[in-house]
This record gives sequence, structure tokens and C-alpha cells, in this order.
Amino acid sequence: MQIRHIGYHVNGFYKLNDNAIRYVRMITEEAKRRAKILAHWEMFGLESTLHAFKISKRTLFRWKARRKKRGLGRMEALNASF
Repeated sequence: MQIRHIGYHVNGFYKLNDNAIRYVRMITEEAKRRAKILAHWEMFGLESTLHAFKISKRTLFRWKARRKKRGLGRMEALNASF
């Protein structure tokens, strides 16, 4: 008798499972906050972001570069310990 996995013959099941695990377990609240700040920056511009969140310009560029370099826009790249 052959045992099959739950996602056998379901296209995209394992990819969805990996993404769900990554989102639930690997993305900290700090990474979510940083992603929110970067989204605000893209929508409203630099001046508004600097005033609203009281962070430096260099920090924004560092977070953006880290997110681009370490995962093609994935949120876990913004974790503080990453």
C-alpha cells in the first residue's frame, strides 16, 4: 500500500503551505511595522514618512535595500535579526 501526502496532485499546495508557514512563524511584528512604513513611503513620499514615523532617511533606504537584496521583496528580510 502506498501512502500519499495531503497535497498530492493539487497544483500549488506545497508552495501555499510553505508561504503560510513563513508568514505565521517567521515574520515578526517589527518586520510588519517596517513593511508598513515602507508602504507609506511609496504612497506618500519621503517627507511625510519621516515626519509620521520619526525615523531617519538612511534607515528607510537600508530597509528597502535589505528587502530587495535578501528575498525579492519578502517581508521576513525586514526582521531585526535577519
